[in-house]
Amino acid sequence: MTWQNPAILYDNRLDNGTPVSSVTVDTGYAVLNLRDWRNYTFWQATSAGPFYITVNCAATKTANTLAIIGHNLGTIGATVSLECSSDNFSTDTTVALSGFVPSNDKVIYKQFTSQNKQYWRLKITVPTSSSPRMAILCFGTRLDFPYGVITPYDPFSQSVKSESNSSQVGNLLGSVVSYYEVNPKPQWQYLTASWVRDTFMTFWDNHAQNMTPFFFSWEPGDHPADTLLVVVKADADMTMVYETGQTIANISLDLIGMKET
Repeated sequence: MTWQNPAILYDNRLDNGTPVSSVTVDTGYAVLNLRDWRNYTFWQATSAGPFYITVNCAATKTANTLAIIGHNLGTIGATVSLECSSDNFSTDTTVALSGFVPSNDKVIYKQFTSQNKQYWRLKITVPTSSSPRMAILCFGTRLDFPYGVITPYDPFSQSVKSESNSSQVGNLLGSVVSYYEVNPKPQWQYLTASWVRDTFMTFWDNHAQNMTPFFFSWEPGDHPADTLLVVVKADADMTMVYETGQTIANISLDLIGMKET
């Protein structure tokens, strides 16, 4: 792979229509859970497959990136692909992302050649009768940053969220780990001010400032597995500082998420 600049995926074709599951879902695992940005609500179905999640976007819409988190597709040996069509897959079926088998159950982040179609569907096939499960499914047009983050940069700045108890004389009685919190703080310098206003601020105003999660990949070329599901840290500042002449700007983000285990 080739080193790539950071990217954010928040644009989701599932928001352009009502996603439909090709098979009856298991009780409590509605297909709409896939687009609610919660990594603890799931779509799940039990069938021989193949499984399709289809959406009619009502007009042609573009996608060039797929992300999935909170899934069991690696465990069940599923083959995953993304297709699109101009006629609801009657005579036109375009493979946007060729089939692949996830190596584990951690985040999936795949970039592909941009396609512009009205109908989109995720296809899942399994070698045996299994129950595929996903928490968040997102495919859309990613936001590419023009430059990499300022270095040195720690993509996995993290802390252990836990509770510990000690005896009256100070002996550790035990600890319970709740989760591992990640807190990346990417910064960019010398961005074109027009790009910040016209591109980045669209993402900020319509998504990030509403405390809605999104996928952040600090380097998707060589490190797609480092992609994180994050949200802007509560009460944190997003700074956008203009340099002299107001033609370039610097951005700082304070993000928070949960490390996958």
